[in-house]
Amino acid sequence: MKKERPILFNAEMVRAVLDGRKTQTRRVVKDSFINFNSKDDVQWYMPFDGPLKQCPYGKVGDILRVNDKQDVLLEITNIRVERVKDISDEDCFAEGVTEREKHFCMDWSRFDTDPIYKHSHPKTFGNDNPKGAFLTYIDKICELETWKKDVNPWVWVVEFKVLEVRK
Repeated sequence: MKKERPILFNAEMVRAVLDGRKTQTRRVVKDSFINFNSKDDVQWYMPFDGPLKQCPYGKVGDILRVNDKQDVLLEITNIRVERVKDISDEDCFAEGVTEREKHFCMDWSRFDTDPIYKHSHPKTFGNDNPKGAFLTYIDKICELETWKKDVNPWVWVVEFKVLEVRK
């Protein structure tokens, strides 16, 4: 039976989903754990302090509801776990990274609307590679500090497709 769960995206990421540029999201695994395994399209993990748990975002086939100015329904197509710094360039683009003039970024809106910001902060979101752009962005929204060598948390990788947009 499919379950429906809410999920939050900021306005720029909702636009990326609606434009077809974002088909994945990464969310930090909050529990300390012993191991992960997959059975019947469900990701399970064993926390250090308790019983076996299911991925909090659901399983393949479940629905994620993005509430924005309109309801966006997403169907989960795959779930896996990986270290945040193991993201591939291909997955960076599936996360919503875009390229402009050999710079990569997740959210260009500040550059587009504020010319002073664009000239005074040229590297805030613009990076010379897709992975740098993604890590800069996730550091900002999750306060991860992945620029530190020893910081590389586990993340849920949730892949999805748009099912329906309700206005």
